[in-house]
Amino acid sequence: MYSNDFRKESFTLKFANLSSPLALTVDQNSTLYICDTGHDRVLKVPNAHWMNTKHKPTILVRDLKHPRGLAVTADGYLVISDTDNHRILCYDPTQKEVVPISGSHEGFQDGLVSSASFRYPCGVDIGARGEIFICDLGNNAIRMIKDGVVSTIAGGHDDLGKLRGGWRDGLSHKALFDAPFSISVHQSSGDAYVSEPDKNRIRKLNYLPRAGGSSIYKQHPDREMLYTVETLLGKNPPGHSDSYIGASQTRCPTGLHVDFFGQLYFADTTNNVIRHVDEDALLYTYVGSPRPDPLPEAMVKDGEFEMCRFSNPVGLARDPSGRMFVSEPDMNRIRLIDRRAPEAPMDVPAPDED
Repeated sequence: MYSNDFRKESFTLKFANLSSPLALTVDQNSTLYICDTGHDRVLKVPNAHWMNTKHKPTILVRDLKHPRGLAVTADGYLVISDTDNHRILCYDPTQKEVVPISGSHEGFQDGLVSSASFRYPCGVDIGARGEIFICDLGNNAIRMIKDGVVSTIAGGHDDLGKLRGGWRDGLSHKALFDAPFSISVHQSSGDAYVSEPDKNRIRKLNYLPRAGGSSIYKQHPDREMLYTVETLLGKNPPGHSDSYIGASQTRCPTGLHVDFFGQLYFADTTNNVIRHVDEDALLYTYVGSPRPDPLPEAMVKDGEFEMCRFSNPVGLARDPSGRMFVSEPDMNRIRLIDRRAPEAPMDVPAPDED
């Protein structure tokens, strides 16, 4: 069952010299940012340069350690998960410099950004009020940075205070997560979606506003923000089936994006497809042809709908016009899903080293 909201076709953006690109993000001007994870750096590709072979991607940030998360704020600041350095950074476009936000060593501690710690932070996203949401993969927790303070929204510790992963829905401070990888926040509702690829799950955090959940907040006065956590996808054995979300199957969902209308898109990595959950809670195959094994290079191809083939897609970002970018780290490349065919090949030279 294929989502057919418009004619979709995939194209390969032939950026030279990528190594295991993972996370992607796009700003309001359709500038693409790439976690070039294997090279420990972040690249920038302006919208006007996608199909212009004379322009090279810019190396925006270097000397990272396996970065796996990117998000851009409304005013153009780029938030980066420097994963294996256990820290969150910010690239300031006005000063053209990298500013540490929080984290300097491996650990699990809330509090002021200067003293808080993380363990392999991965996916990040920005809330409507500028909050930074973080998948703290190594701590099995969802963390938030707001007003200079780091707090744990969900996961991390069990009822006995032991640090562990698990699967438990309910109020966010009681919920358990297992290696959360990617997060996307709906700007209007404040709800968040989180992927757990190792468990073939996508979880949803439903935000409880204080106006509507005042009695719950009175019971938990130490909690600034509360959510109810539910398992959106992953209650069934791993596989590929399109249906209502309660009856559907996925296999290793990773990068995801929720749009303005609350519709969810995600990379169903080892099914080698991009999936779409619509407003009626139906799961579709958005583009690609499902296959449970990595595809050899010769079988990966561009084209329309089910005719195109992906190989272990991971990173996913969508620009304001609906164009979607997908990373294939095993193939060291980025794919574009668009409504129209480009008029010229999109070969792009290697990034400038200056």
